[in-house]
Amino acid sequence: MTTLSADAAAALGTFAGNKSGGNKLNLFGLTAIDVEAARGLAAFKGNLELDGLAAIDPATAAALAEYAGPRLSLRGLKTLSADAAGQLAKAKAWDGRLSSLNSLSDDAAEALAGFEGKSLDLGPVPLSDRAVATLAGCRGESLGLFVPRLSEDSVRALAACSGDRLSLTGLEEPPAGLAELLPEFTCKNVSLHPWEWNLGRSRPVTPADARLLAAYAARLGKTCVVPGISGLET
Repeated sequence: MTTLSADAAAALGTFAGNKSGGNKLNLFGLTAIDVEAARGLAAFKGNLELDGLAAIDPATAAALAEYAGPRLSLRGLKTLSADAAGQLAKAKAWDGRLSSLNSLSDDAAEALAGFEGKSLDLGPVPLSDRAVATLAGCRGESLGLFVPRLSEDSVRALAACSGDRLSLTGLEEPPAGLAELLPEFTCKNVSLHPWEWNLGRSRPVTPADARLLAAYAARLGKTCVVPGISGLET
């Protein structure tokens, strides 16, 4: 099933859920949805999983934002306009995960920063310095960014992130200034995993790697496990 009529969606919205399957409505095959169908599905009382949707317009996002169940999942979205992002940010039950975006404009990032859910977690989508700085001010408890590289300006912006947890995954090389600024990061918990796990697997560990590793271990307050190290660059 790739599409859904308004009547069918309304019927599914009254579905009691399959308790043996976690009381959820999994519609991964649904690739498109209009505002009327979204209103019908928003009445569902269990977990609503719409990970097959690649895009939603602002009106549909606003309808889904009315969903009052335990969790709304839209992890398959590939595009998200600023207006749709602004509506989605109002969805209190949305899990905040966007794993499949191909792009994210600065304006859309600004809209998402207003999300007040528990966490905002973006997959490997290219982000400008402005977008990173805006997202660093997000209102949620946790921010997760997949960032192979970060400019020094972005590092400084992230240092002011005030949530409970900041996760920077996908790092390929130590960003300029991160080792020096890491002790000053406002966020309570900072994670670079699996950066330290991958150290030494594809190249020798550089002095810049070592400086960041030392700062990271000090920040964590424990030894970092780095199983990939097989040589050091002199």
